[in-house]
This record gives sequence, C-alpha cells and structure tokens, in this order.
Amino acid sequence: MAANYASAAEHDASYRIIRTLSEKPTGRTELVYSADGRVLVRKRMPLELTSEGAWRALARTSSPLLPQVRDLYTLPGELVAILTYVDGVSLEELVSSTGRLDNSEAVKFTGQLCDAVGQLHAMGIVHRDLSPSNVVVSDDMARIIDLGISRTYVDGASRDTRAVGTYGFASPEQFGFAQTDARSDVFSLGTLLGYMLTGLRPDDPGFEAALADARHVPAHLRAVVARARAFEPSQRFQSVAELAQAAGSQVTYAATSPGGASQAVPRVVARSLSWREAGFPRQLATIVSWAFFLFWG
Repeated sequence: MAANYASAAEHDASYRIIRTLSEKPTGRTELVYSADGRVLVRKRMPLELTSEGAWRALARTSSPLLPQVRDLYTLPGELVAILTYVDGVSLEELVSSTGRLDNSEAVKFTGQLCDAVGQLHAMGIVHRDLSPSNVVVSDDMARIIDLGISRTYVDGASRDTRAVGTYGFASPEQFGFAQTDARSDVFSLGTLLGYMLTGLRPDDPGFEAALADARHVPAHLRAVVARARAFEPSQRFQSVAELAQAAGSQVTYAATSPGGASQAVPRVVARSLSWREAGFPRQLATIVSWAFFLFWG
C-alpha cells in the first residue's frame, strides 16, 4: 500500500497547478497542466465524503453531458480525479448576469440535465449535489461538472450516513429524513428548473412569488416544479425521464433509477407537502433544515 501511495504521489506531482477553482469541505478543485501541457481539472475529495465506486463507474462513460474522467487515483485520505476541462460559464454565473432564462432555454437545459442524471441513475449512482455551481453551460449545452458527493444506492438503509448537499437545492432526505435515491435528484432538478425560470434561488424571499407570476412562468411548468419539489419522495416524479417529459423535453436514458418507484421509502408525512404547504414559516423551515443538516453532518 505504501508503495502504491508513493507511486500515486509521484504521479500527482506531475500535474502543475494553474489556479484553485474552488475550496469546499467536500474537496478542492484545481485547474492544472498535465505533463504534456494539456489543461485539465483536478479534484481532491476526502475519502469519507465521496464514493470511489461512483467515480470509477463514471470513468467508463463517454457522455459529453457528464464529467470526462481522464485519471483516478488514491492518496492517503483522499480520492483524486483528473477531468477534462470544459470552457464555459456556470449556470450560477449565467443566471447572475442575465437573470431568468427564457422558458424554452430552461426546458432545454432541464432535459439535458435529466439525460445526464439518467445515465448516472442507470449506473446506480445518486448525484446528491445538483446545484447551479455544478452545472456549466457551454456550446448551448448544460453539463454536469462535479460528482464530488455522489453515492450508490444501498438496499435496506434508512438514511444516508452523512448529510451533505447545497442548501435550497438538496432534497429533504439529505437532512436525515430518509436515504437518498433517484427521486432526491428529481427534487434538485425541479429546483434547478425553478431557478432558471425565476432567476432566484429557492431560499430567496421572492422565489415563490416569481414562480407564481403567470406573465413569465406557464402554469404547466409551475406545476412541474411543484411536483418535483414535493416533500415526500413518493409524490414526486419517480424518474428523471418523467420529469423531463412533463417539462416538455425528451431524454435518452429512461431506465428505472436506483431506489426507483418500486423501492420502499419511509413516509415522513401523510401526503406530499412543501415546507410552505405544511404550514412552516420560511424562517422556521430554514432553522429546522439546518438543524437536521448540522445534527446528521
């Protein structure tokens, strides 16, 4: 093992850092030069927060909508992935600069993201962190660029071992209510659609009002967002293909996802309820969500 680590460390040192792109508890992302001068992305991820199996499965894919893994190795306490660099702007940067997207563009990007996530689900991978900063728009395509906290579905587990995700876009299950499965990603994708339609994050005080504004958001898309974001997983779309179809997009990968509709998921409320429908004031909802995040984190 020591010899393997030494070899991996020597290999790791062959990449030259250009700059750090992001630094989070879930890992560090760097822009690097390879030994032959190519510009690539290096992700360093704590082993306890990432799934090596998920990354190795991803390395076997070639979809342009997913991160392209060029190298994968383990160092003491961390997994390192070398990825193809995608030159574009994050969805977060795009919306920050332009505001809400055109409805047709939001639907198109949602379909592309559903297609990408459907491919992950077909491999048994749950993404768990579909957020504006983890999507890059390039060449009129929305691509997923990060798989840092993905995991594989575990039969019989009552909840995830650790609460992780981007607040506002992460599903309730990720705060300890149940194990995450494909429908957790449906929640996040529906939230991303709402974000693109309104130009606002879901924890913004004006999000609900903007989503209800019929001048900008058609009723059928508002209904799609509401169903995708249902509190109880059984009341959401049961696959990303269903979500895409309801929004008006088509996806290639329509396979039943890990923990799909046939899998039992603990019921946490009598019916599907959003925080608002359940009678929670926004401030209380925020406190409760973060309490779960901190307790199970």
